[in-house]
Amino acid sequence: MVSLAGMGKEVPWFSSAMNLLYFLLFLYILSSVSGQFCDERTILLEFKKSLSDPYGILNSWNADNSNHCSWFGVSCNVNSSVSGVKIGGNFSLSPSCSLKSELSLHGFGMKRNCSDSSEINGKLLGRISGVIGKLTELRVLSLPFNELVGGIPVEIWGLKNLEVLDLEGNDFVGDFSGYDFTGLRRLRVLNLASNRISGMIPPSLSKCRGLRILNLAGNEINDVIPEFVGRFRKLRVVNLSFNRLVGRVPSNLGYGCGNLEHLDLSNNFLKGEIPRALGNCSRLRTLLLSSNVLRGVIPNELGKLRNLEVLDVSKNSLGGPLPANLGNCTNLSVLVLSTHFSPRGETSHGFSGAQNSFEGSIPEEIITLPNLKLIWAPGSNFKGNFPSKWGDCKSLKMLNLAQNNFSGEIFGLFTGKLDENLNLSSNSLTGKLDENLHLSCITMFDVSGNLLSGPIPNFTTKICHHFPSVEKKVVSPYSPSVAYLSFFEYKMLSEYSSPFNVSKKHQQHCKKPERRSPPKSRQQFKNHWHGLTLVDVVWIISISAAIAILLTFLAVFCYTKKSKQIPVVDVAPPPQTKRVTVFNDIGVPLTYDIIVRATENFNRRNCIGNGGFGSTYKAEIAPETSHLLKVNRRAAAPRSATVSR
Repeated sequence: MVSLAGMGKEVPWFSSAMNLLYFLLFLYILSSVSGQFCDERTILLEFKKSLSDPYGILNSWNADNSNHCSWFGVSCNVNSSVSGVKIGGNFSLSPSCSLKSELSLHGFGMKRNCSDSSEINGKLLGRISGVIGKLTELRVLSLPFNELVGGIPVEIWGLKNLEVLDLEGNDFVGDFSGYDFTGLRRLRVLNLASNRISGMIPPSLSKCRGLRILNLAGNEINDVIPEFVGRFRKLRVVNLSFNRLVGRVPSNLGYGCGNLEHLDLSNNFLKGEIPRALGNCSRLRTLLLSSNVLRGVIPNELGKLRNLEVLDVSKNSLGGPLPANLGNCTNLSVLVLSTHFSPRGETSHGFSGAQNSFEGSIPEEIITLPNLKLIWAPGSNFKGNFPSKWGDCKSLKMLNLAQNNFSGEIFGLFTGKLDENLNLSSNSLTGKLDENLHLSCITMFDVSGNLLSGPIPNFTTKICHHFPSVEKKVVSPYSPSVAYLSFFEYKMLSEYSSPFNVSKKHQQHCKKPERRSPPKSRQQFKNHWHGLTLVDVVWIISISAAIAILLTFLAVFCYTKKSKQIPVVDVAPPPQTKRVTVFNDIGVPLTYDIIVRATENFNRRNCIGNGGFGSTYKAEIAPETSHLLKVNRRAAAPRSATVSR
């Protein structure tokens, strides 16, 4: 009710009009909200339709269930608008959970749990529809470790409220320089690791000043590290490993890095020196720079990193003395100065041919660190008397100083220590081993190639606690030291089929040298061949070799002649140079599209092998008709296919 000034009267019609207006406004808001819910439900159903869901992960996504906020993987805000879509595939099957891959060392900062990977046991397949960009309130889009392919929809770059983009462990392709981050000012987590993204780092990424996690590992990014990365003050994790990065490590990466905990630049082509400014990153826990082309020395300034747990600078061209200041890193648990392990097998992009060559010995300040568990430095050119303060290192489990130039005695240094690995082979050590050396639980013991004498300690089959075996998954990739100890134990065991036998094999190196037996005489050789003379043996070998060569030529001739009789039918190639070649008439028309459908878009479940030509798939071309397809998939899309019975 409104009173007109100066009149002292109320206007009933005005009050009724206002009530009607409020009512209409309420209906409008209600219809808008209802329409929004309907639209978001439709968007999610359309998003589901673009994917293949053989495991039924999205079974709860259906039109009969009107409450889309209750659908699996969907979360809503207080206004009941979709704010998150989180559907992770089976992470326990990914390379990051496998001890057989060096990638198990490079998953720091992301809270993955290999023992209980997710609520589902399966993966989504297919391409992400751009309709996801219509969820304007979306803050989290997390679809890691599925089998999603193709490009990342451009509509995602328009989600202005997006804070987390996690697409790790899929098969996305695209030019990274074409991604536009200008509108993603609220982005906190960018995780595109383990895909097939190439190109350069886009300048628009500099707009994401609030980034806390930047993980681009395991792609094909070919660029220098931009200076603006050093201006992200809130960064906690930077993982750019296993790419093709070139140039120098930006010096400003060590300024304003007060929140940085994990820095991984390993397996690239970075050159220059390790920036001394990294000593300013007071919270740094892991510094991984292995497999690059870095030169110079390990900076003394790294000794200021009191929280540092893992330092890996192996496979570079570093030199100079090992800084004693590292003894100030009281939490240092893993120190890797050199390795002979091949990173990531044949698919490694990084430079792995270099080897560090240090001067002098290992400072006592380092070997007396209270939390040190692993020192790995074979072939690092250390020399001088072998360090003698190991008794103060209570936590040491693995020590590999093989192929250096240490001299002197090791008597009494390791009593009651080391229950994992001790490798001092190929040095110039002298004297006797300590008779009180307890090695009942040790996995690997090698002191060969020295001038030691005396008995080898007894090995027992006592069951002892060790780090996870190769069949088990990494306990927690979030624990850098545990991941390294597990990985190095696996690599060591893979080189020696039986570490105990190897240990016994080298017992001869700890005994007094024995004179070698003279070569066998001709008479001994004759007796060995049961009365045959040396001439007889030569004739037998020569005739056998000639027959083998003749049979080989005959087999090649028959195979070539048979191959020429096989009819070859070429099917007209569809666009994008996709070709199908049929070596047998299978009785049905064959096109590339038919092959795609028959193999479920070359699904890994149908892949039964790999060879020099390509991958081999099993496909049902027609009912009750199965064939094997050899597909050349070295490029982003299949280039050719060969079908055979």
